[in-house]
Amino acid sequence: MSTPGTAPADRVPPAHRIDLVPRRSAAASSRLALGALIRRDLTVLRKNFGEFAGRTLMQPFLLVFVFL
Repeated sequence: MSTPGTAPADRVPPAHRIDLVPRRSAAASSRLALGALIRRDLTVLRKNFGEFAGRTLMQPFLLVFVFL
């Protein structure tokens, strides 16, 4: 029996059904998310490499200046 405003499960198109069993494991999902984050970071790094290199070279000098 369906509640008002919802269709019975047999009438819901497959693209709109919610799976109760995940399609991939938690470890596989974590690896996929990590890969996406690394690809995003590499894309941003490629666009801003000059800024990144300058900050990376400047940081040790700033730390020595501040803490010594």
